[in-house]
Amino acid sequence: MKTLKPQAFAFILASTLCTPAQADLESIDPVALKIGMSNANELFLKRDIAGLKALLKESHLFVKQDIALKLGRLGAKEAIEELRQLDKTYATFACAESGQFGVAVILIENTEKARQRAALLDLATEAGEHPKYATSVIDQASRELSRFEGGDIEERLADINTYGAQFTVLALQCRKLSESDAIAKCIKVLERHETPQKAEAAQSLLISRGKPATAPVRELKARVEAKIKTSDPTFTLPKTIASRCDRILQTISDRESGPGE
Repeated sequence: MKTLKPQAFAFILASTLCTPAQADLESIDPVALKIGMSNANELFLKRDIAGLKALLKESHLFVKQDIALKLGRLGAKEAIEELRQLDKTYATFACAESGQFGVAVILIENTEKARQRAALLDLATEAGEHPKYATSVIDQASRELSRFEGGDIEERLADINTYGAQFTVLALQCRKLSESDAIAKCIKVLERHETPQKAEAAQSLLISRGKPATAPVRELKARVEAKIKTSDPTFTLPKTIASRCDRILQTISDRESGPGE
């Protein structure tokens, strides 16, 4: 199975890797992105499907992705055809493969939570050289399973080396722990950096913990920076971990400030 680029990576590279022949994706100002996400969340909390549909039409791709999942979780049948069209357009998009639209369709087609869970798990663990869905949709289905319960999810995803699967496995493990223990577990996974997918999952979960994660991340950064000074210059893993720590700290800081600040 192809390893997917995380959304953040796609965001950074979009303007430099895409040519008009490959795709059409304009860059988005980080403040505009934050405001768009905030507006989508407000509409979601109000269960305002009409508002989300309107925002979907006018938003940048990275906001559309978030809106799509929100419409799927709300079971917005009135949005399903538009989501299907967006899935056709973006599931294999050259600059930023987007599985959120396909997953939103699956959620709407399976209205009961048990059916959603079964459909997502079957998709996430689909085997074979010619899968029915795009790789981006399969990966996002794995990621969406973090919203569900059940030891079988963790067991079936454990050996799938994609970001979505590893995120869900780690998220379900952390759900059983106290906040401090969950943060410590993510720090350990990030420090080991067994695979980029596992490290990316730990990075995402540490960001989601917000301010309580900042001190442990700073401590990890200090440890790996000490290794950088004494290690062989060709040993780049400590530098990679330190860079991830910087991104975690910066993202948490940005989220702590309100939109537009």
